[in-house]
Amino acid sequence: MAEFICPDCGKKMYHENETTLEIEKGVHKKFCSKKPGDTQSYMHKT
Repeated sequence: MAEFICPDCGKKMYHENETTLEIEKGVHKKFCSKKPGDTQSYMHKT
């Protein structure tokens, strides 16, 4: 199973399909909070 840990926020992502993980990484890169442990979603930022 492929996995990725974001160097900016520390979120761990994993998926059985490598292509799907690459897509998830791209989406995460756009919306990464850059804060370790921050769980606020993009839609709820103030």
